[in-house]
Amino acid sequence: MRHEEVREALAAHADQLNTVNSLSAHSPPDRGGQDPELGALFQLAERVKFALAPARPSEDFTLKLLTDLTEVARQRMRRDILIGPPKPRAELIIGAAVALVGGIAYLIHSYTRAARQVGKSGQRAHTA
Repeated sequence: MRHEEVREALAAHADQLNTVNSLSAHSPPDRGGQDPELGALFQLAERVKFALAPARPSEDFTLKLLTDLTEVARQRMRRDILIGPPKPRAELIIGAAVALVGGIAYLIHSYTRAARQVGKSGQRAHTA
């Protein structure tokens, strides 16, 4: 039997197991009589399915989990409100202020540099 056929047969068997609550409540599933290895895999799947019953959490655990998750959600909401993104208008004002300060710093740097160069060239003209 090809790998693909085995996989499809096991998937179909698992689907059938998931739709039925107990093996005694239904006729045994078709185990693919043509392949004994496939039949063994079906038996193993049945044993695993019914050995591993779903866990049911206690009421205390469920209540504590709900309380904890609610508190975490509240904390996140508070943090989002306090540290929200700036409004677009505030961004524009901040950007304009940074550009203005940068422009002023550039002008001051340019004028002081030019003044230093003029001062140096003026001193050289007198000494020469």
